[in-house]
Amino acid sequence: MSFASVRRLGFAGALLVVQITACSGSESSDATSGTNGASTPTATAGTNGATATATTAATVGGSMTTNAAASSVTATSASGASSSTGANSTGATTATVTGSVTSSTTSTTGAGGDTSTSSSTTDGATNTTGGPANAVVSDDFESVAAGSPPDAAVWQLRLPSGGTSSIEVSADEAHSGSQSVKVVGNGGSTLFFTENVFPLPSGVVHFRVWMRFTDADWSNHNAFVASGPGEESQEVRFGGQANAYHANLAADSDGLSPNPYESPECPRCLAPVANEWKCLRGKLDFANNAAELYVGEDLAVDSAADGWHSGSGTFPTNPTQIGFGWALYGAMANTVYYDDLAIGYEPIACE
Repeated sequence: MSFASVRRLGFAGALLVVQITACSGSESSDATSGTNGASTPTATAGTNGATATATTAATVGGSMTTNAAASSVTATSASGASSSTGANSTGATTATVTGSVTSSTTSTTGAGGDTSTSSSTTDGATNTTGGPANAVVSDDFESVAAGSPPDAAVWQLRLPSGGTSSIEVSADEAHSGSQSVKVVGNGGSTLFFTENVFPLPSGVVHFRVWMRFTDADWSNHNAFVASGPGEESQEVRFGGQANAYHANLAADSDGLSPNPYESPECPRCLAPVANEWKCLRGKLDFANNAAELYVGEDLAVDSAADGWHSGSGTFPTNPTQIGFGWALYGAMANTVYYDDLAIGYEPIACE
């Protein structure tokens, strides 16, 4: 199509050309859905540029919710901004570009229709609007109806087979807005997790979450944050036992930091408090085998300073997910609420 033809078509025609051009790139924005999955590709253009997004979610095997696509890609013009939930909305936002994405643009000039094509490749993750400025994934859990699972475009579920454990967005409690995620952990590992921040550019993942639990009896081992390559036995976790917060290396002699059984006392150990919203800020440094957790302003875990009570302190390799919930390893059942959750590659403040 010549440039003169584009001018005769006007704005509507230009929109069509943008859509056709977007489809001609070397990276397709179509996603293949899995069992019971849904794929939603969109492409729009306006006076400030073009945006193309593709997200996919699927449900496989009843209790496990997965994303059928390996990545969710958002491309935005230099003069525009985009959000996975739309402008002026709340809910989950993700800015993940997993792997390499190659974009291609084609321009046609002159009556002869000479065509030139340029392409570029981008690795890693890109931020979108919404949530903390340095978050890659953020969710205030307001975008889905109470009683539903968290946004399937961002979160997958790990539920023990059978039993009464559950994960749902709830209006029972909220740190901000009117909803949070309610996790009822009655047995096994009950987590909602995301893969959208992986792979980690520098081997480090940070998170910020507001957490409220109903039972402060942490006499036996529990976990409420876990990250690893997908196998539960390979995770590094934040949790507690002996009524204190700690980090736990499942595959490395089940090491703890700090050691709540240290005698005569554990100087670092911080006791949990039930039925209060607490801001937790955590760092898992897979490159340097280090874990750090703040509960409010208290540094509850600092493995670089305190070491591990057993094992070599070696983290699992090739992490692919990070999850939040309640896992019982001899611990009591608990109901835990999560709100205003953000994950990224830099520290994220509680504000």
